[in-house]
Amino acid sequence: MTEQALIEQALAGDEAAMRALYETHRPRVMRLATALLGDADEAEDVLQDVMVYALTRLHDYRPERAAFGTWLHTITVSRCRDRARRRHAAGRRMAQWLGLRAPHAREPERSLDRLDAADRVGRALRKLTPLQREALVLREVEELSFREIGYVLGVPLRTAQTRVNAGYAALRRELGQDGESAEGGV
Repeated sequence: MTEQALIEQALAGDEAAMRALYETHRPRVMRLATALLGDADEAEDVLQDVMVYALTRLHDYRPERAAFGTWLHTITVSRCRDRARRRHAAGRRMAQWLGLRAPHAREPERSLDRLDAADRVGRALRKLTPLQREALVLREVEELSFREIGYVLGVPLRTAQTRVNAGYAALRRELGQDGESAEGGV
């Protein structure tokens, strides 16, 4: 069944279709919220808020404007901005969204290097402006195109490109300020 068919069934009140939409989009919304907030518990709250809002406001979704997932990203970014404003989250640790796993017993040096690199990147990310951080998370974590980033952030394509590029430049500068090089694809 196509996503549009699920949306139409959900609009008609089909709870199974709503559940299918929720389960399909839950992981990406959670990943985005976690990346933006740096806190899995708060991200879970945002996830619930986003999905309840989206599923009760399906009549507001316009498929001709954007994909359903992109619409959810827009709502998620908005909810995360609201939450960040309320909790003044500028100092939160961002290592969690880097996807770190528990250290491997056979490679302790490599694991320590990854933890150290993640900590440096996390500190550097916290120093970026919220707009730069959002753009980088949407590009690197969610792997959105510049056009999709523009839609999610409510800005023109060129502005989305500029924010991502400015975010990369600021991240490189921040990493360079510590005397560290921007290794590992950053």
